[in-house]
Amino acid sequence: MDAFANMLLLIGVWLAAIATAAKLLERLGVGRLPGDGVLRDRDFGFCSPIGLALLLSLVFALYSRLPAAM
Repeated sequence: MDAFANMLLLIGVWLAAIATAAKLLERLGVGRLPGDGVLRDRDFGFCSPIGLALLLSLVFALYSRLPAAM
């Protein structure tokens, strides 16, 4: 049971870190790239971050090309 509780705690910490990083990047202007779509209504909001997904894909692809010695 302790391993399960530790796993849940770790997942919670990671989710909090990701949410904090997302808010920080949004304040820096990274959340509104060309290609991102936002639909808003009175009680509904939908965000489609296609530009951000492409940028992150490019960064991770370039990172995976780095030699293992770095």
